[in-house]
Amino acid sequence: MTYLKIIFIVMLGLAPLGSALAQETPEGGADDIELDLRLTYIEEGTRAPFAGILMTSDSLNKIRFDHALELRLLENDSELVRRTLELELDMVQEQAESQISALNARLENRDNYITRLEDTALSRRPGWVIPVAILGGFLIGAASAVAITYAVNQSE
Repeated sequence: MTYLKIIFIVMLGLAPLGSALAQETPEGGADDIELDLRLTYIEEGTRAPFAGILMTSDSLNKIRFDHALELRLLENDSELVRRTLELELDMVQEQAESQISALNARLENRDNYITRLEDTALSRRPGWVIPVAILGGFLIGAASAVAITYAVNQSE
């Protein structure tokens, strides 16, 4: 909606200029246009030193055009900043989502690895292995102690 207002203001401001540009000389070229951009500056509260022109219509049209142009530039700048910030926000959100999904996948892989290790530990060792290992370790330890004692007594 604001763009339509700006375009309307610019067109109103440029209407006298456009009609002057549209006039052609008999040779077929456009007239050389010289705008009367005279301004007279006076202090606030001071009486005008003459009864002449303080601002010409060309000056007023130029001021309107310059103001509309500056307004459009500022709107474009603000739109650019807003869009840039939106894109940065989208990028940060996408990065956060990808990190979350990567960490969830990593957690799931670790859970699967732990489950596989538990299954492997429970399925490979039957119930009789641990008692046999303990008894075998005790017998080997006792045999080693007897052998060392026998060897020490034989050397004396």
